[in-house]
Order: sequence, then structure tokens, then C-alpha cells
Amino acid sequence: MTEPLYTAFTGDQAESNSIALLEGRYSLPDLLDPATTAFLSHCRFHKDHLPVHLEVTTSDHVYFWSRNPEDKGSEPHGLHNGHFKAAAQSPVIASCDALFRNIPLATGFVPSNWRNLMNFAIEKKAGDFRLSKMRTIQLMNSEAQANNKKAGRAAMRYAEEHSLIPDGQCGSRKRHQAIDLALSKRLVWDLLILQRCAAGWISNDAKSCFDRIVHWRRIGCGDSERTFKPPSVIPFQGCGQGIGAGPPIWISVSSVLITMMEAMGYGFECLSALESKLVTAQCFCFVDDTNVIEAGNTVHHSGEAICASVQDAATLWAGGIRAIGGAINPEKSFWWLIDFEWDSRTGKWKFRGKKAVVPDFALQPQGLSGATESLRRLEPDDSERTLGVMLAPLENLEAHKAQTVAKAKDWAEQLRPNLLHKYDVLRLSKSTIMKKLEYPMALTTLAAQQWKDIMSPAGVCRNFPWDVVFAPLSYQGLGLPHPFGCQVFKHLEMLLRHIANRTKMVTIWRPTSKPIKLKRGRPLDFCNKSTPTQRSSLPTRG
Repeated sequence: MTEPLYTAFTGDQAESNSIALLEGRYSLPDLLDPATTAFLSHCRFHKDHLPVHLEVTTSDHVYFWSRNPEDKGSEPHGLHNGHFKAAAQSPVIASCDALFRNIPLATGFVPSNWRNLMNFAIEKKAGDFRLSKMRTIQLMNSEAQANNKKAGRAAMRYAEEHSLIPDGQCGSRKRHQAIDLALSKRLVWDLLILQRCAAGWISNDAKSCFDRIVHWRRIGCGDSERTFKPPSVIPFQGCGQGIGAGPPIWISVSSVLITMMEAMGYGFECLSALESKLVTAQCFCFVDDTNVIEAGNTVHHSGEAICASVQDAATLWAGGIRAIGGAINPEKSFWWLIDFEWDSRTGKWKFRGKKAVVPDFALQPQGLSGATESLRRLEPDDSERTLGVMLAPLENLEAHKAQTVAKAKDWAEQLRPNLLHKYDVLRLSKSTIMKKLEYPMALTTLAAQQWKDIMSPAGVCRNFPWDVVFAPLSYQGLGLPHPFGCQVFKHLEMLLRHIANRTKMVTIWRPTSKPIKLKRGRPLDFCNKSTPTQRSSLPTRG
């Protein structure tokens, strides 16, 4: 967007310079900032790179529309999804539709009705209609959207086959779930606690990432022979919200950012306890929800000692986001400075609070305007909602309970005006509220009585025996799933699934059968009774 790259990548030499950059032949100008230089240095094709061949066959077309929902919105100049979904039932019409989709892919020709977009503003939060707080999505022609989704899937398949996506990026990938990423963060916090290793943990949000990102040819998509230039001095930027290829485009650029952070030496490293494998973590990303970690090289490094490196990591990440056209949104970003101290009164380790670890230190990455802005710093037990779960380095069971109780009460308030019968409420609870409550169970360690309190709005008389409420219908119970049992099953399911798939999470799994109860400023009950002099014998990074 600015010189010296503006002319090089928007003028007549834009195509040749882009290829040279991707092949590692482009000489970067000396005037670039360090973050942009680091990002562009890692924008490379992999070895033996070949563009993905895209072709729409009749079977592809029929399969896509058999799975695509009819009620998805589309741009009104063309046919809507229902037409193509119905036409897929006819072999002749489906063959014609597939041919019309394939011509633009094969020739570069763009039909005139594909050139229309409709901007549609939706609420980010229910009831908040302020324009600055709403999200603008783009509705496209149904056929163009189908081709975008096909290109996105092909690019993701290509990237997975050639290992172009780092482990830290979990969004929009097969066999990856948001709750898995949340559990990974929880496990890394446990490792920091067990080793008493100081670290900075930065949770940041990229402002309108799909509206700002640029360049994604690195993961297999080629380019047409005919090109076009922006009609003004401001180059085209972003793919828009709602575009079918948007998530793969973001993954292509965010993967470079994670690789850049790893190459620059930031992150956390340790040896797994059982197999002595090196475990590394730099970033935890689910689309634009990103967490950056910078830990001390050894357990001797205190929170004060790593402040400079944490600031450098935040500056590099924010600079990388700006290099791809985006920016960090300070309003939605926060961070923790994790450190531990010895409590001589109890003979155990405990977390250090904000006032004990450089309280005047402010983490200041670049914000939306380009100027540095301070991020909110939280206490170790201050929980924030990320990926739909209340998370904090020091596990806060009360925050988990408060969140689930709020979900249950909100569900009950929505049903109350409908005058439903009690037995209808029981049936609804199995398919609605129970699914919401089951989502965070992989992370929670709530007791059975706490789950009973959470389930109180389920429409059952408070004096009715809970044993009967949770008993199966075959034994004349009400058949309501026992939430505490579901929580245990979720823990077992995570263990079995990740061990069977040999994921990276297996090497950092915390084998414990009891909930860990921690309080800020109080001892860590699960830590051994080592003395301060024994801290030097703990495992170090790498």
C-alpha cells in the first residue's frame, strides 16, 4: 500500500515481481520495516511447486449442490441456490450447469452477471444496530460462489498434502475443531505451571481480516493470463466477508506469519515427559482469533526478564499483520504476563499477580492507526471468552460455571413465553441447550452438584429425584443426559481421538484424574514440595 512496494506490485511489473518473490529471486528494498522484510522473506513456493488444476465435472457439480443448503443468500441478478439444487436432479440440466461453471475456469472468461456483488450488513451482536459495530458481507452469484468454494477446497487440499499449514493454524481445516485448539492452550498453560516457566501470552484480534488480506498464490492456485488493474491509485485489497475462498486465503497468509514467528525464534519449547520429544508452540490460531506466546529460554528467566522479548514478539506479529494489509484491534486484544514465586509460608509455588510483576510495563503493538497502543493486561485468573470457552492461565471454575449458567438461563427465558408443556421442554433440552453445554466440557472439571445447579432451568420440579431425571427411558426415567457423565465422556473422547490420530496434542497431554483447584496468590496444590534451590534442576527449553 506504500512505497517502495506500491509501484513494484501494482505497476506493469507486478506480475513478474510477484513470481520472483514467490520463487525467492526478488531483492527486497532496504527501506522496508523489519516485520515486512521478515514476512516477504518467507513467502516462497515449496519445492516442485505446480498450480492446482481446476475442472468442474457433472459429478462434482451434482455432489456440491446435493450438500449445499438452499437457504444461503446470493446476489439477486442471477439464479439463487434453490434453482441449481433443483436442477441437479436432472442429468441434462446438471451437465449444462457444470459446463457453464467450467468455462470461466478453463478460459478466464467472466460472465457479466458474475460481476455483481451485494453488500449486506448483519449484526455482530444481537440487537446492536450501530453501523460501526455491524459486519458487511458480500453476496455473490451462486455459480461464482460455487467456483470459489471449489478453488478454496482444492487449495486447502494442496496445502495439506505439502505440509504448508503450521500446526498452530486450526481454522477451516478438516479434522480440526475449535475446542481442540482451546484444549491445546490449556495444556500449554499446564506445562508452564509445571515447569514454573515465565511467559507472555498475547490474545489478539485482526480487524476485518477478510476485508484486508492480499495474496494467496503460495498454496497452489495459479493465475489467469489476462490481468486487470485497479481503477484508482488505491490497489484492490481483501476478498470480502462471505466469499467461499475467504478462509483458505486467510490461512495462506496467516501460515506465513506463524512460520515467520517460528523462524525468528519466538515461542515456547519443552521436552515431553514420556517420549522426550521436542514440543514447540508459537501461535494458536483459529481463523483471525490468534494467541501469540513468548516464553523464557530457561526457568531462571523471570517475568521481568522476558518483558523485552514479549514486546518484540508483539511488535513483529503486529507488523506482519500490517504487511498483509490488516491491523491489530486493541479493543478486542489482551494479554497475560505469567510468572511464579515461592511462598515460604506454605512451602509451595504460586502465581505472581499484576502488582508483583512489573506493574508499570505496558505491551504496545501497532494498532489500527499505525501508532502503538497499550493492550489490556489481565490477572492470571481473569478469564476471557475465546473460542466459546472461558479461559485463563489459572483455571477459573467459577467462570466456567457462570458461563454455562448464563446459557441455561438465557435458553429458559427464550422458551418461557411459548407456553410449552413440561415434556416438550425435556425433549428440546436434549437437542438445544445440552449441545451448548457439551461444547466446553473437554476443558471443564465441574463437580456433579455444580452441573445439577446448571441444569435447574430444564423444566424439572426441584423436589423431583435427580436419579430419576437422569435415568434412561427404558428404566422409567426422564432420559435427560447426565451432564457430569457427559463431561467424563468428553475427556475420554479427547484422549482416544488424539491418541489414535497421533496429533501433536498427545505429546503435551496432562495425565490427571482430579480437577486442579488454583487460586491467585495461593499455593498450587498439584506442585511438588520443591524448594527454591531445586528450581534450577527443572527441565529447560529444548
